Amino acid sequence: MGVYGLVTAMVALFLTYTAVATLAFTVPLLSSTVIVVVGLTVWVVMWAILDITASYLLSEDAA
Repeated sequence: MGVYGLVTAMVALFLTYTAVATLAFTVPLLSSTVIVVVGLTVWVVMWAILDITASYLLSEDAA
């Protein structure tokens, strides 16, 4: 699931890059920090969602 989470996060970050760059532009000194933090946050959230979904589906199949 880690690979799916990473790919999903990369796609989500790519799609929302304009919004992130606009937000970072308002605070120039934090631009790279904001982009990195948002990227890591999106990756962790997507990984958690996919992991929970996989655990639920696998436990449902076992029953």
